[in-house]
Amino acid sequence: MCSIPECETPSVIKDYCHKHYKRLKRHGDATIVLKAGRKREENSINRMVEHLFAEWSPRTQAMYAGGLKRCIAIADVLGLDPAELTNSLVAERTRPNGTFSVTGFAKATDYLAATLAIEMSDLEDGNVWDASTSQAAKQIKARLAVSK
Repeated sequence: MCSIPECETPSVIKDYCHKHYKRLKRHGDATIVLKAGRKREENSINRMVEHLFAEWSPRTQAMYAGGLKRCIAIADVLGLDPAELTNSLVAERTRPNGTFSVTGFAKATDYLAATLAIEMSDLEDGNVWDASTSQAAKQIKARLAVSK
């Protein structure tokens, strides 16, 4: 039997059952019980989204918060107003009946970030990326102009 009191499971390794042996390996103590799953990232954007959209599931909140973070990063790289970019993408992803596609918003920000990253990674040695000549930046700015 497992060497942990109150555990009636047969021992497998070093006088521990499989569950308690794994806890011993992970945490150094077989009696530690932690909450299952990944630790949630704590920052002000996540807290704001949780507060404003409490009716959304944690997964939907995380998806929206990730999209907001990407919007801020993209706007920073391009020298744009993050709120303007976010509002434009939200408007694009709002359906005719007024509902909002969080998945569509997250995918749009993924696409924009990936487009910029690919363009930046394709530079030849010695070249510097320039937002004023960037095709990706021009496409993003054109989307903003259309949404106004």
